[in-house]
Formats: sequence, C-alpha cells, structure tokens
Amino acid sequence: MHDLHKRLTAMLDALDFEVLWPGFKRQDFALYDDESVVMENREIEKTDVFYGNTSIPFEGGRLAIWHVDAATRALPLPRLASLIVHEMFHSHQVEHEETRYGNEMLGLRYPYDKASMMEKHHEGRLLASMLEHGEEETLPLFAGIREHRRQRIPDAVAYDEGIETFEGMATYVEMKALEHLDEQRWVEERDRILDHLSDPGHLMSVRMRNHHGGYALLAFAEHSGIVVKHAVGDEDRSIAAIVLNGVAAADVSIEHVPEVAARAASENERLETSLKRIIGEAASHGEGRFRLVGFDPLNCRYHKGWLINEQYAVLADGHEKKVFRGRSLMRLHDDHTVTEWYHSERGDE
Repeated sequence: MHDLHKRLTAMLDALDFEVLWPGFKRQDFALYDDESVVMENREIEKTDVFYGNTSIPFEGGRLAIWHVDAATRALPLPRLASLIVHEMFHSHQVEHEETRYGNEMLGLRYPYDKASMMEKHHEGRLLASMLEHGEEETLPLFAGIREHRRQRIPDAVAYDEGIETFEGMATYVEMKALEHLDEQRWVEERDRILDHLSDPGHLMSVRMRNHHGGYALLAFAEHSGIVVKHAVGDEDRSIAAIVLNGVAAADVSIEHVPEVAARAASENERLETSLKRIIGEAASHGEGRFRLVGFDPLNCRYHKGWLINEQYAVLADGHEKKVFRGRSLMRLHDDHTVTEWYHSERGDE
C-alpha cells in the first residue's frame, strides 16, 4: 500500500483544490486493509474506526480513508484519486460546519411505491437531460416535478435535497478532479451517471441517484452561468433551491413507464423474501430496548416495521454498543428504538 499511497499523493499534489471548489484545500488521507493503515510517512495497525470509504475524525482533525481490496487495486489511478478527493471534500465540509446533510432516518422510510417511483424516474430523466444537453427550457419542467413531489411526499424530497447537496457537491468535486486528471475517464464516468439517472434499472438506488442528481444540478448551473458555488458553511439553501431560485414551475405530466411499475412491484417482493430469509437463517436473536446509532444507508431498507441491513448496523444499550456485520433484521420504531433483532452471523460484537 505504501507505493499506491505515494503514487496517489503525487497525483493529488498536481491538483489545484481551490479551482475544484472555493476554499477547498488538500486534506490528509489514508489507505487501509484488514491489518494496517498507511498514511503519509507512517503506518499504524488497523482499528475499528477504519471502516468503509469515508471521512473520519482522527487525532483532532479529519482523515479521508479508503479501503484497499481487489476492487480498489483494479481501479485506474486517476479514478481512485478522484474518489479520494470526494472523501477529502467531506472532511472539508465537516471542518467548515456544513449543516445541509441528508436525514438518513427520513431515507429509511423513503417511499418505493409505484406512484413515487414513477415520479422519481420522471425527475431523473429530466436531470439526465439537463446534464447531457444543458437546455435551460428543461429547468421549469424540473421545477414542476420537484414541487409536485414536495407537495405529495415532503419528507422524501427533503431527503433528496439533503443528499443532492452534501453528496452532490462532493460528487461534483470528484468529477472535476477526474476531468483534470484523465478527461477520457471523466467522459466514461459522466456517461455512467447519465445512465444511472435515466435507466429504470437503477431506480431503487435512491441515495446514489441523489449523489448523481446533485452533480447534474451543479454541472447544469456551471454550464448555464448560474452562480451556485459558495464557501461551505456560509449557505443554508439546498443546491436545488439555489438553482431553482426564481424559476416558475411548469405543469407536470408524468408518463407511465411499465418497467418502473414492474420494478416497484419486484422490489416489494425482494424485501419480503429478504425479511423471511434473515429470520429463517438467523444464527442469533435478541429482544430488549436499544437505540439505533449506526447503519449503512447504501445497503439497508425499511420494510413493514423492520430495518433490513445487508452489511452493517450498530445498536446501543446504555453505554454498550452492539455491532452487527453481515445481514441483520431489526424491529424499528418511530423514535428510532429497536426492540427485536435477528442476525445471520454469530460474530456480533
């Protein structure tokens, strides 16, 4: 990992971070595997604080971290560097007291019914069109569907706009870095984002769609001359609110897309199957009263009173924490307490 860290450092040193976003400066980063952590000029033993690809508090500051596995080693170096820039920007956001986070508890109860997914798909196609063509006449159409959804499902839209802002800004900076480092790979990644926004096959990945939706809004604003960049911590409006400021909403006409309806139905069936499978395969089971204090929002789903976790979750009982790795199922209440759980592995800590 030392050689990979050195090569990444040289590549990151060539970037002008202020050009990527006003006030953004290069942040510390670390690579880690199952045994060790490599930082600039030192190596330490891995501890439990190193988990996932993210930004963590470390020694009084922030540290962008990336897990080195076979998939990481297969990435082209400019792509990996751009992904680390994404996590560095999260360090920047936290250090500058960004408040426009997506409320992940709202995300847990995101509506995946047919009508909501049809509207989300319609909105995603408009965002893809804005990113690909930059046509200003698309903006009132987007304003119309966003306001329609806000009136019907306000919590879902609040979640969307939080993720579009916090993660969308980081994705925009990531993509600007990639454009500077390897323009051809930037084109390829941009095409992948366009596909993700418009293809019903990716519709159920709502959080990642919001990453890409925020990027699309920022790229559209840049193309259209809309002033949207700002010092992190000095703005309380969402990216969507900034871009849509003064835009009159057009009337909404939503096309029925059979594939979207089919995917909404199959998602419900998938969740039913997952719920029953985890109960049937559970290696351990418990009851009590716990607080949900951690979960992986990209790999969990709420269904009929149960939180289905595919990767990771943490419960607290007083000052004690119980970590679940792998599949788990938790009976979740409106106050974020858990009263029953199933775990597919016996290795919960």
